[in-house]
Amino acid sequence: MRDPIYWQRLRRDKASGLAALFAIGACGVTMVGLIELLLPSSQANHRENPFYWMLLLPFGWWGVELVNYTPRISWTLVPALGTGPAVALVCAATSWSLVSDNTAWLVILGVSVLFGLLGAVFYSRSMLRREGPAR
Repeated sequence: MRDPIYWQRLRRDKASGLAALFAIGACGVTMVGLIELLLPSSQANHRENPFYWMLLLPFGWWGVELVNYTPRISWTLVPALGTGPAVALVCAATSWSLVSDNTAWLVILGVSVLFGLLGAVFYSRSMLRREGPAR
């Protein structure tokens, strides 16, 4: 059972919330790029592919648990801030040899890195870093 007073304080902490949202954004942008790299077709065709759902459903579950500050998921916030941009870099490097126009990959990489950096800045000021995840 979580401490309700602590959890309400954590939910009101803007820096913790923004850090979590930027972590989700950094990984989400990368996830969209990864799906485009692995499933090169239209968005409507992606939804019919079970691999699409195998990638997105765990990501969605993780994002919901992260913004709810569950203890078992909150510790993944910091690694996610670096993993999103790192995977975007690997995908961009891979696509460089596969696709002639890499503008989309540069945008994905730039947005992912920006979100990762902003998330790290907000995390450094957050209650989540000072006091840990929900108890």
